[in-house]
Amino acid sequence: MSVVNMSGENQTFAKLYTQRGNRLFWLTKKELAETTKAGDRFDAEISEGKIVVKFTPEGSRKVYGKKTKNGMDPVISFGGKKVTDAFGMANDGTINNVKLVLNGKGFTLG
Repeated sequence: MSVVNMSGENQTFAKLYTQRGNRLFWLTKKELAETTKAGDRFDAEISEGKIVVKFTPEGSRKVYGKKTKNGMDPVISFGGKKVTDAFGMANDGTINNVKLVLNGKGFTLG
């Protein structure tokens, strides 16, 4: 479920998984803006309890695609030590809901 907040931003939640001792976000078309496409580029800033994503043609990261019967769906994945450090350790199998705010030019997790 998505909610528009007071500043006109679209707010929902994303799942933060724990796998092999590391934290992981796996975002698909269900969580991403409708305009996000496989191949889009973006920059991400990871800090304590937060990931800020800004889409830009010169971005250092790329939206990957998951092949479906209707073409390619966008997928953005964040994982590893930086994400674990930012969101804290948890036991494998732990899933937390983290606020996801879409703002048109990107989004913020946390």
